[in-house]
Amino acid sequence: GVDTTSGLSMLEVLTLTREAAAADAAPPPASAPRHDRRGHDYRKPLGDQYEAIVGLVLTALHGDVDRTWAVFRRDFFPPEAEAADAAEAREEVRREVRRQQQQQREQAAKAEVCLQRLFFSPPAPAP
Repeated sequence: GVDTTSGLSMLEVLTLTREAAAADAAPPPASAPRHDRRGHDYRKPLGDQYEAIVGLVLTALHGDVDRTWAVFRRDFFPPEAEAADAAEAREEVRREVRRQQQQQREQAAKAEVCLQRLFFSPPAPAP
């Protein structure tokens, strides 16, 4: 179907909504407040919106829970390819950190040699 207010297909609306929800779903830092002055949880409206979208899809698919779950499964369980990409990215970061640490150790060793030569070398013979 097409959303008559925006002219977008239902798939486009769902895609845009899921992307917006994913951007907003990043967990706040542990020190970030989760409630406003009135005690309302900031995360509640996002959960309500997600629940409404699931209900919309379930209705559009005529109550077919399996097809609805297929639409939202990736939100909870990323494909193995994405998990493998994430693992590869983590390993790449680890390699880069190790490379930088090795480079820092080498620079420190060179600096130590220079300082030893500067302060602990015997004086040069007079001409």
